[in-house]
Amino acid sequence: MHLKFLKYLCDPLTSEELLLEVIDESNNFIKSGFLVSKSNRYPIRNGIPRFNEAEASVNYTKSFGFQWNKWPFVQFEDNNFGRPMQGHTRRMFETITETNLNNFTQEQVFCDFGCGSGRFIDLVAGSKNLVIGIDASSAIDAAASRFSENSRVLLCQADVVSTPLRTGVIDYVYSIGVLHHTPNPSIGVKEMARVLKHGGSMAVSVYGKSGYYDDDFVRLYRKIFKSLPPWLSQKFATFYSYLVVTLTRPVYKVSILRRLLKPLLTYFPHIQLPDFKWSILDTFDSVTPSYQVGISPYEMYSFMESAGMRKMRPVNWGGTAMKAVKIHDEE
Repeated sequence: MHLKFLKYLCDPLTSEELLLEVIDESNNFIKSGFLVSKSNRYPIRNGIPRFNEAEASVNYTKSFGFQWNKWPFVQFEDNNFGRPMQGHTRRMFETITETNLNNFTQEQVFCDFGCGSGRFIDLVAGSKNLVIGIDASSAIDAAASRFSENSRVLLCQADVVSTPLRTGVIDYVYSIGVLHHTPNPSIGVKEMARVLKHGGSMAVSVYGKSGYYDDDFVRLYRKIFKSLPPWLSQKFATFYSYLVVTLTRPVYKVSILRRLLKPLLTYFPHIQLPDFKWSILDTFDSVTPSYQVGISPYEMYSFMESAGMRKMRPVNWGGTAMKAVKIHDEE
């Protein structure tokens, strides 16, 4: 944690000011210490303020912690040069947020709600901006292995529905592929709106209704894996992902086989992408979350409107993806 980010933080439970107690510091980077309010005391470990560390090992984010520590950088741009998915992460981010990362002329503060191992942080931090990554799971430690010495990045282990950010301090907040995995996505949208400055922008991308992630068999496999002890669930889900992606991959190369076997393939939910590792990761991601709901554009519009956002409109990406601005109605 770089000292410059202290001014953006507050107690997520009480909104009180946080004071810093330093144990280990080097060149304005706080490696360990505590953030202390009048009511609570939060540790800083491995350079990361930990606002929900105790809950992270048992709550609904545990599968994501496993996922992003096992496959931390598969989706990073610099890991895909010359590979089938080259450019996908950047196109995804710039399309959903409608930003061109090469066009920033002055520093802005971004916040990534549900940053995982940080593939989008990697893009934003390289474009003259500050970025705060929020994630409730141990995926934040995977991100730290990449960004722990980057003075433009702050990583916080905290729930996206109760963040340690002051009100109205962020220029641009985004959440890509996250809020549909929370118990109440509308609360996440309200929290995103709260931390935005007046005139700030919000971009959200979630699973749409009636797609692959709403499929009955996807739901069934999630229930099966969820019913197992976490350590066993993770092993079985990993084995399942490797097995089904490996066995079905040749089928997708022959169109007649794909058509003939389509009814059978529906019994074994999986995702086939041009890159094998992406396919494994996305298959695991689809069958393991505790929460996973499809959200319609109308529902997302309503969430944003209730949160005080305006100028809501869809953007050209799959599922439900929308952008909005925080302005007063008279504007």
